[in-house]
Amino acid sequence: MDYPNRTKTHCGHLLFFCAFVFFQFGFAQEIHVSSVDDELTVKADLLSLIKDFKYENEVTQAKLGVLFSNHMKSTENGRELGLVDLGEDGTPLFYTTYANISSYVSRANSLYTDGLLNLGLDGAGMQVGVWDAGVALNSHQEFQNRVRSGDASNDISSHATLVTGNLVSTGLKPDAKGVAFKANAISHDWTRDKIEVAEAAAQGLLLSNHSYGIKSDRVPDWYFGSYIKVSQDWDKIMYNAPYYLMVTAAGNAQRSKDNASPVYGQSVDGFDMLLGFATSKNGITVGAAKTTIGNQGQLKHAEVSTYSSLGPIDDGRI
Repeated sequence: MDYPNRTKTHCGHLLFFCAFVFFQFGFAQEIHVSSVDDELTVKADLLSLIKDFKYENEVTQAKLGVLFSNHMKSTENGRELGLVDLGEDGTPLFYTTYANISSYVSRANSLYTDGLLNLGLDGAGMQVGVWDAGVALNSHQEFQNRVRSGDASNDISSHATLVTGNLVSTGLKPDAKGVAFKANAISHDWTRDKIEVAEAAAQGLLLSNHSYGIKSDRVPDWYFGSYIKVSQDWDKIMYNAPYYLMVTAAGNAQRSKDNASPVYGQSVDGFDMLLGFATSKNGITVGAAKTTIGNQGQLKHAEVSTYSSLGPIDDGRI
């Protein structure tokens, strides 16, 4: 099944600050429709989607309980790992965290007061959803009571804390300052991500961050670049919640050689490595880049990192 684009444009390798601009315009989603009946239809479609996701999740978790006696989260090579879903062909879908521990540079400082654009944007009063392997340590000194847990998980994740810090840390230590350093964040684990995101979008959530994805060495080659059910489901959420945007990491598998039959190039080239919701049409998939940025946000140099997963998508999108 192919699900329609929300717009006619495709967003490629964009830095997070593009999404940062997006959520400056407010958290409460206002859907502009021509009539009350249209508004009710939009809400009904989203609620119906949530109901379908809940049913599918119950069925999937029951199957996982039978097939795998122990599918709790673990760590592998320093990354958090968990068996979360099953593909339609029965392939177990292991999710793994993506963001590196090392700091990275975006051009968010161009949005600040005295930045290149001098817009005075810092995220104050805004809210972003973060889904990850676990929840962030909301008592961290850099969060200053601006981060809370959005589900019942008590599983504190260092990766979730890192990612949330990249977004909203105050900057008590300058090197730790987040791109939207006055924003609020709601932290969740990835166990029921589609359900929770759809519910939050129905309540007005505009933006969420997902720095994880399907582990590349545990799926058949045809999964790479494919528009599978996971991809379609996230497009359905964004199609039915037209002001909500998902931002996800492309992955770190460029050098893995896990795809033995890419649609472009050779395995050693690292192309055709995108998986799952990274191939969705309506979100933003962010690759990793080495950049040199000036104090006001001037871009002086940029190149794709040697570990960042690359496209293209099997249907020709880049």
